[in-house]
Amino acid sequence: MLNANALRASMVENNCSVRELAEICGLKPKAFYQRLNGRVDFRVGEIIKCSGRLHLSVEKRNQIFFAEEVS
Repeated sequence: MLNANALRASMVENNCSVRELAEICGLKPKAFYQRLNGRVDFRVGEIIKCSGRLHLSVEKRNQIFFAEEVS
C-alpha cells in the first residue's frame, strides 16, 4: 500500500512537483494523481524512476511504496 503522505513529503524535500515526477515516469499529471491517490498502483518502472529522482534509499522506497499500514 502506498504511503502517499511520505511520497508527498519526499517530493517537497527534493523540490519536485507532481508535473515533474509525472513527466519522469512518462505519465500525464492526471494519471500520476490517480496513483498518488491510491486509485491505480504504481508500476515497477515508475517506482524506480520516482526513487531515482527523489534520491530514495531502498529502505525509504519500501516505506513509501510498500507500506504495510498507512495512518
